Amino acid sequence: MDRPDDFLEVLVHETVAERDLVGLCAGFELGKWRAPQLASHLIKWLPEFALSYEERETLRAKNAVERIGEAARTVYLTDKYARRGEWGELLLHVAIRQVYNTTPAVSRIFFKDAANDTVKGFDCVHALRVGSDLDLWLGEAKLYENGSAAVAAAAKSVKEHLEGEYLKKEFVAIGRKLSPQDSLSAELQVLLNKNTSLDMLLPRIVVPVLIAHDSETTAKHSQSNEAYRQEIIAECRKHRDEFVSATPGVKLRVHVIIVPLSTKKALLDELDGRLKALQIL
Repeated sequence: MDRPDDFLEVLVHETVAERDLVGLCAGFELGKWRAPQLASHLIKWLPEFALSYEERETLRAKNAVERIGEAARTVYLTDKYARRGEWGELLLHVAIRQVYNTTPAVSRIFFKDAANDTVKGFDCVHALRVGSDLDLWLGEAKLYENGSAAVAAAAKSVKEHLEGEYLKKEFVAIGRKLSPQDSLSAELQVLLNKNTSLDMLLPRIVVPVLIAHDSETTAKHSQSNEAYRQEIIAECRKHRDEFVSATPGVKLRVHVIIVPLSTKKALLDELDGRLKALQIL
């Protein structure tokens, strides 16, 4: 699947006891954190994030502008947009596509369906081929000012959403959203079938957890030098350890993705301006 070029700098990527840690940063330019550039990069992903499989597959030069406008309006009209939750989910989508090359299985925008509350649990549904197996990626995203608060909220969501009965309901809801045109759908339907034991499915589940937050370290630096990298890696490890401590009963594979921001407000202001401009297309 074609996608925009990589933008985020991978500062750290390590695995400890099935808790993958990834630290990503937008970097700096001319002494400033790259909020405008990050916003522009996220907007490039909007069609893949907000459009259905069929809409993406039929995207052509003659309808590209119209479809991009539709994607912008769809995000703007979601309930979560008022709380800016959509931007964290888009950032999660971008992060796992760049770092792990996952494939979106269900367009995130389908989660906005107010009549289907069970679909709202996970912030992304992706898949990844691993040899002959197919892993199901069920993600959580938190975009907060305070990093530790974001970790606590993410840990709470993960524990709630990975309970057995809740998972079974989610699988039914996700199965209904899969596009029959997508080549992955038939295989995912087998995984998500109500007759499939959770004992067989749980080893195939990966939980990417995005923590994007205001970082004092990022705010005080003006370039991505060795001093910055060492400080921010220590900060990322601290938040990963907080998450591990808060989720002792979660035995699934979890990828903790930390994205330090100079300020959340700076990024949201840049995104809001671009989104509003796209809505007139």
